[in-house]
Amino acid sequence: MQDNWWNHNTDKILLLTILLLAGGLIVHFVHHSMDDSLLAWAEHTFDVILGALVLILTGRNARADGQTANGLPPTPTEPPKP
Repeated sequence: MQDNWWNHNTDKILLLTILLLAGGLIVHFVHHSMDDSLLAWAEHTFDVILGALVLILTGRNARADGQTANGLPPTPTEPPKP
């Protein structure tokens, strides 16, 4: 498979699209005064999708092909020092 811009950024585009849809869903729920538990679920879902997008964009999450957003191997996270 040829490595081009679309193949390298498909995951980011899909996550951004889902993030925008989840944000629109939250606005819809607030506008129609939906149940609080449903709104909390939508906000949690938005947070999880946003976190996944940030992980991919910052290169902290490995892709299936072993690359990150900048094309380099994933950077290791340092364990907390006591």
